[in-house]
Amino acid sequence: MNQASACMTVCGRKVPPVVPDYKVNKVLAVALLVSPDAEVRKAVASSLMHIQSPEAINLMISLLADSDFEARYYAVVGLAEATNQLDWRRNMDNFRSDESKYLKHWLDWKTPPKAQQ
Repeated sequence: MNQASACMTVCGRKVPPVVPDYKVNKVLAVALLVSPDAEVRKAVASSLMHIQSPEAINLMISLLADSDFEARYYAVVGLAEATNQLDWRRNMDNFRSDESKYLKHWLDWKTPPKAQQ
């Protein structure tokens, strides 16, 4: 498959496939994550999922609270892949059937344990 046919379309623009040393443009991603358009947020979530980079983890964590189901799903899958916790990567139907379990896992994972006193 050549690179031209491997491009994705995001917001009407062709985006080339991710290369391993791709860096997350955090300023742009954050701006797009607060878009009122769910399609834009889903596109960002999907892109972050495909990057599979530790740089994208905090952005994907923020997507766990998104109002759009698919944005939350892409965030969960992306987190599983970026952290190599593949047991937490499920298909969309499994995620839909027990979404709160997956969201809770990642929210607990990002919260450090409280120090004992």
